[in-house]
Amino acid sequence: MQLRKLLITDEHAYRTFVDSWGDENIVPTSADFEGQSYSEYLKQLILDEAGRTGWVPAETYFLFLNEDEIAGAINCRYKLNDRLKHLGGHIGYGVSPIHRRQGLAQTMVSTVLPLFKERGIESVVITADDQNKPSIQTILNQNGQRESSGVKDDGRSFGRYWITL
Repeated sequence: MQLRKLLITDEHAYRTFVDSWGDENIVPTSADFEGQSYSEYLKQLILDEAGRTGWVPAETYFLFLNEDEIAGAINCRYKLNDRLKHLGGHIGYGVSPIHRRQGLAQTMVSTVLPLFKERGIESVVITADDQNKPSIQTILNQNGQRESSGVKDDGRSFGRYWITL
């Protein structure tokens, strides 16, 4: 198992990952190439790291179970804008429907937390849909402390959690 950025040689594994989501929205949204060519998508990920206009600098990592199979993705945002302070936070992650309930989100979150510490960030905020019990448990397993609930987005309620590094 390896958490890493995509390479040009990962196209088949990436497309299989995208297909595995079926009708569900891919989470985090940075893991969805939204109809671009694979090479355009890789360029977009590089632009995201620099903080393209109107966006905060962010890195997207993919969890490879082996060199041909991606199970999940995680997006690390090292600065927050007003929207992300309210909803979204420093970290967004998702696991493909066929790989859920295996502790993979936990693996991804615990692996990226040191990246924030290295950048001098002492605590990170993560938001989770109040109905998404597995995601909430992932955050709590990292000693996340619930700050608030009731943050609304599209009629759904989200909780805000802080993890001190």
